[in-house]
Amino acid sequence: MRRRISARRSRFQLAAGAIAVAMVALLSACGSGSNSPSAGSSSPAAASSAPASSPAATAGTVPLSAIPSSVAANYTGYQSFSKLYTDAYSNWTAPKAPWKFCFSIPDVNNSWAVGTQTELTSLYKQLLAAKLAKPGFTIDISNDNTALQISQTDSLVSSGCNVILSVPGSPTALCAAITNAFQHGVLYVTDDTPIYCPQSINVSLNVYQTMYTAAQAVVKAMDGKGNLLVESGIAGAVDTAVKDSAVAAVVKANPGVTSLGQVVGDFSSSVAQTGTAQFLATHPQPVNGIVDLGGMGVAGELALQQAGRPLAKVNFYEASCSEVAFQHQNPSNVAMDEDQGPGPAAYETMAVALRMLYGQHPIVSTLFYPIPGPTATTVGQWFKPSMNIKSTCFAASPNGRIIPDSYFNPLFSGGKQVSVQLNP
Repeated sequence: MRRRISARRSRFQLAAGAIAVAMVALLSACGSGSNSPSAGSSSPAAASSAPASSPAATAGTVPLSAIPSSVAANYTGYQSFSKLYTDAYSNWTAPKAPWKFCFSIPDVNNSWAVGTQTELTSLYKQLLAAKLAKPGFTIDISNDNTALQISQTDSLVSSGCNVILSVPGSPTALCAAITNAFQHGVLYVTDDTPIYCPQSINVSLNVYQTMYTAAQAVVKAMDGKGNLLVESGIAGAVDTAVKDSAVAAVVKANPGVTSLGQVVGDFSSSVAQTGTAQFLATHPQPVNGIVDLGGMGVAGELALQQAGRPLAKVNFYEASCSEVAFQHQNPSNVAMDEDQGPGPAAYETMAVALRMLYGQHPIVSTLFYPIPGPTATTVGQWFKPSMNIKSTCFAASPNGRIIPDSYFNPLFSGGKQVSVQLNP
């Protein structure tokens, strides 16, 4: 997560404090129906769940039942951290190319943020070479100051940006600035950070569904029985609350699994390894499975090794180089590895922006995609000899992509086919 010396991304820690309290309340209000992929989430009532303080609470929403069946599975449990608005850009006409692209981000203090900026800059240069972008890719860094990011967003609008790609520093605070951008004909697309603003187009993985699937994979690898340890995130962060709820739902559905407890690892491998070592010192029970909420699975396994205990079944959430190296060495222990590296996420954000610039319209404001990573069969294609369990880089699929461009087709209508093929 941001503000941590780790390879962790910035998503959803952005809303700690008051918003985190609101989201935890939302999780409770949603009840068991929102925590189970098979219960209740297709109803319009479930689709309208959002923090009462959200300025977009009265905006038009889309029920899950309206999402095409081919991608609906990736929307399960979305109401625990996101909202599906109707397309605010349905009557918007993109200006003619070339377009001015701009980027707004809270900080570049970790490898996730740096990777995001690097990938978007690379994609911009390709568009510039294709004469689809104007010279000058404006990048504003707000140094974790939300008020500054709001002011910077207004300035980007005034400076003539046609597209603002953004990692917002708040799920609600930028809504007025985004509305101002929208009223000036500016397209605003978030990178892997869904927010509660009806004029933003959000391109992201589904945090709840991804975590639920990962926890299920670990339990299945445990043959549905044994002791489970959760490497949890930053206490009070929305990301942590959503993921914890998904894991709890899986444990509840598997009575043969006992939750030994949680290690608060702050999404940091060093913090998680120290915390796990301390946990093991007071918990002599076997650890059969480890559920990693992000960037801490290898740390948990190393703590087990240092304690002289056998490795556990584990999931990985980032396809980082250290995780791929561990999986390459111990393929039978890794139940699932998912790829949420910064490069692929930034590519999908730009791909959606281009669709809209070519006149295509999304059927919903938040566009979720899956993040398949290496398997026991394919990990060798991801692994490079330079990788080891201490590496801080992010791995990438052989073609640099997580999903084909065609994945988003059911979520868009109208417009023209994008004429340029970007290289990740």
